[in-house]
Amino acid sequence: MNTEKIIAKLASEHGVRLNQNDPILATVLLNKIILDDYVESLEIHISESLAEISIKEDNTITKYQTILKKNETKTNQQIEKILFQFADKLESKVRDIKIPLANESQGELNFPYLAISFLLGSIIGGVLVYILV
Repeated sequence: MNTEKIIAKLASEHGVRLNQNDPILATVLLNKIILDDYVESLEIHISESLAEISIKEDNTITKYQTILKKNETKTNQQIEKILFQFADKLESKVRDIKIPLANESQGELNFPYLAISFLLGSIIGGVLVYILV
C-alpha cells in the first residue's frame, strides 16, 4: 500500500494534511491486512469447493456411463432375443409349408404347382434383373 500516494491525494483533493505516523493511516493499513486475509481465505474456500465439484462431477459422469452401458447391453440383448424369436418362428413357418410336387396317391407330378412355381420364379428373377441392372 502506497501511503505517500494516499497522503498526497487527501491533501490535493480534500485539503487534509496527514503524516506517516497518523493513526488514521494505521487504521487503513489494518483494514487492508484484514481484507487481504479475508480474500485469501475466500480464494482457498473457492479452490476447495471447485475441487469438490470436480470430484462429484467425475463421479456423476462415471455413474451415468455405467448406467448407459448397462442399458445398451440390455437393449442389445432384447433386440437379439426378438430377432432369435422371429428367426425361430420364421423357421417353423417355413418347415410347415409343403408344396406337393407329386400326387402322392398316384405317383404323378402335380403340374399346376410346378407351373405356378416356374411362373413366380420367372417374375421374381425378372424383377431382380431389372432392379440390379
